[in-house]
Amino acid sequence: MDCIDYFELKGVWVKAYRNGNIRKLNAFERGLFRACLTYTKKNGVIVNKTVLEMLRRLIEILTITPRREALKQGFEKVKSLVKNSLLIRVFPKILDWVKNLDYIMYLGFMEINKPEYLKIY
Repeated sequence: MDCIDYFELKGVWVKAYRNGNIRKLNAFERGLFRACLTYTKKNGVIVNKTVLEMLRRLIEILTITPRREALKQGFEKVKSLVKNSLLIRVFPKILDWVKNLDYIMYLGFMEINKPEYLKIY
């Protein structure tokens, strides 16, 4: 999509307020989002590529849910498991497991809830 209209931004704003994700934004990001919301209400859609990129990042932050975050982390973990060819040779059944969405969710929640000292950066 190459433009954002008022109704899309308003929907994201209301949902973010309801689920509390608005607190994840700092004052500048919140102000930018509110300014874009006001601009689209008065003048129509936003088509500037730079502003759209910033808004897309903010929309991703505002619409994230625990389930979506777990799926994202789970898919990253699955990618690392599939890349490891030794693991697949030892455990060939793992290829069946990674096709199951519940297993991916399990991996994602395990990754989210992993203690900080065990996370590898």
